[in-house]
Amino acid sequence: GGHPHMANATSFNNIDGADTAFMILATTFVFIQTPAMGIAQAGLLRKKNVLSMITQTMMGVCVGSLLFAAVGFSLLWGDTYGGVIGSPWSYPFLAGVSLNESTPKLGAD
Repeated sequence: GGHPHMANATSFNNIDGADTAFMILATTFVFIQTPAMGIAQAGLLRKKNVLSMITQTMMGVCVGSLLFAAVGFSLLWGDTYGGVIGSPWSYPFLAGVSLNESTPKLGAD
């Protein structure tokens, strides 16, 4: 059993390099944005509270990552509810999703 919506490894040969570069760039911007928001918020606080604010924003990244693993992947790729959103119980905590099925084999011929 595997992920029903993901294609087999041989169909990953048509991955567009520009699309991949854009996704890497967008992901980089999001990961830069998070500590920047903590620094911006910390600039509005007194000196003794700066570390707490930065810690809170970084903990938000941790919680968000855990929530994506818990239900986010299922909402994106799970069994659909009317074609709008996936069931959060399709792949809880990425259950049944192998690394080989969810990542392309770049460079493989």
